[in-house]
Amino acid sequence: MDELLDRALRKIAPDGRKLGGEDSMRVRAGQPPGQTKEHDQGRFPCNAPERQKRLQCRMQNGVHHPETQGTAKMQGGAETVAQGITGARILKSGAIELRTTLLVAGFLIGPGGSSIRDIVARTGAEISSWSIKKSAAPAKERLRVFVIGGSPKAVREAVAIFLGAVSRYKDLVEGKHAGYMVDVLQPVAGVEFVYLPPPKNRVPHAAGAKLPCL
Repeated sequence: MDELLDRALRKIAPDGRKLGGEDSMRVRAGQPPGQTKEHDQGRFPCNAPERQKRLQCRMQNGVHHPETQGTAKMQGGAETVAQGITGARILKSGAIELRTTLLVAGFLIGPGGSSIRDIVARTGAEISSWSIKKSAAPAKERLRVFVIGGSPKAVREAVAIFLGAVSRYKDLVEGKHAGYMVDVLQPVAGVEFVYLPPPKNRVPHAAGAKLPCL
């Protein structure tokens, strides 16, 4: 999968420039190639405090991740499908198609589509998305398709943000932060993503969210 994504990113690099090892690390950290980690510091929309308050209330009232109603097969009450990108390809139009598991998709989209809208506003990319069945899986769990189009620069930056957000979500739910409480708002490359913990019976090692209702 990493090789496929690397080929896709090289394809859309500006002026034929290939992405080097340092660029690949930046892409997987959620930073568009050529930017530094400091680029991500302190970038919150001006309405962040009000948004935090609304999210805090949602958390206390039991509103969880928007994509937790999938049909993935479970063993002993735990999620058995690894979260992340399950497929990627370059379309004839030059757009990039990414397929993700549902929990990751919910993180990428955000409540009411807020995070996707932020990506579009920041990069100028055109993003469309829909759910499909993964026919090859025994439980036929649903996947989410994202098609990212636009100028080469817009596509490159949007894909970089997608990869960084997916990496962040995997860190939050796959055990690295198990037993810890983390911020609901997770900034990646200047875009705010909303972490609403999935149900513990499905993803037992996921981090919790530390913001109570005010």
